[in-house]
Amino acid sequence: MPRSSLPARVRLSPDNGATHETVMLAHRTGGLPGDWRLHLQVAGYYLHGAKPPVTDRARRFYISARDLAGSQLDPQSHWLIEEGIGLTWLMENDGTKAIPFLKTALEIARKSTDKNKLSSTLYNAACAYSVTGDVKQACNHLAELLSIQDDRNRQMMISHMGEDKDLATVRNSDCYRALITKKD
Repeated sequence: MPRSSLPARVRLSPDNGATHETVMLAHRTGGLPGDWRLHLQVAGYYLHGAKPPVTDRARRFYISARDLAGSQLDPQSHWLIEEGIGLTWLMENDGTKAIPFLKTALEIARKSTDKNKLSSTLYNAACAYSVTGDVKQACNHLAELLSIQDDRNRQMMISHMGEDKDLATVRNSDCYRALITKKD
């Protein structure tokens, strides 16, 4: 984008929450560069849209979105942020740092009626625990995850679990083998 098409008099600083990315997005959408929603959009892009994902930038924008929103943060956005921060750590293979954020996301998801949100967070938490070597907690989360699936989704989930590198530690356990052979 040519420099002349940027809004005049935007100061990039931590004080107002504006960044190069949010200024550009604000210019396209008509929003404000320090709006937490723009930070959340940028975070989502860095985590899910960039190829490869840029986890450290995504995490930075998730955190700034949370900080800028303060008390305005609705449960859906709060869940997205906590899950997103947890995923950035998990993608960096750091389950220990991912777990606190995924625990918060799980608390939010359990209060929601959205089964997909709960399923996503249970799965990611299981992966984080598996990466840390905590097989018992990983199995507990997988057991809860599988318990809320219908037969078709349960089989798809088991197939996916069998291929996910983050679950390699737990796949060698008796509790995992019991979970995938259990008939409800």
